[in-house]
Amino acid sequence: MASLSSLPPGFLAHGHGTRVETLFTGRGPIAMHLSQPSLRAAERVVIAALADVGPRPISVVELEDRLHEAGVRVVIRDLQEAPAKLQDWDILEPSGEDLQFRVELLRRWLVTYKPLHRVQEVLNHLEPVAQSLYDAALGLYRSQNLDGAVAPLLQAVGLNPNHLGANQLLADVLISQQQLPE
Repeated sequence: MASLSSLPPGFLAHGHGTRVETLFTGRGPIAMHLSQPSLRAAERVVIAALADVGPRPISVVELEDRLHEAGVRVVIRDLQEAPAKLQDWDILEPSGEDLQFRVELLRRWLVTYKPLHRVQEVLNHLEPVAQSLYDAALGLYRSQNLDGAVAPLLQAVGLNPNHLGANQLLADVLISQQQLPE
């Protein structure tokens, strides 16, 4: 996989090799890379949260705060490791103790085409087993087996506390059963 650091300094910033308009319309080579599954769910959420903050460097603590504001309740291992992977891929670079985008144009593209509020859906896929449990519970719920849906939903939320669908369905089931915890 080619990295941004393998390009000559200023290559993208000065519009060489790819036109700025192409990058912003989501049809450039970087846009294609970011749209591909090579970026896992955790990296997509983290990069969107970082882009949303603006062009300034951001600390890991501030990143976690931003994720919490965006609805991430527990920063699991994949989310913790994502900034380091994004640095390895030359998307982010250190700025003292903080992180920032290597290419500001990329940050702007993300804000426009992959904003955090659109990327949040991928939180459900951070833990594939949790998604499978949710899918099974949803099938049970749709077949009116509310009692059977509770156990897989509790397991899904245990594996991925950020799984919005599992949390919402669990709340719906417990409300239907009038078993809301205090």
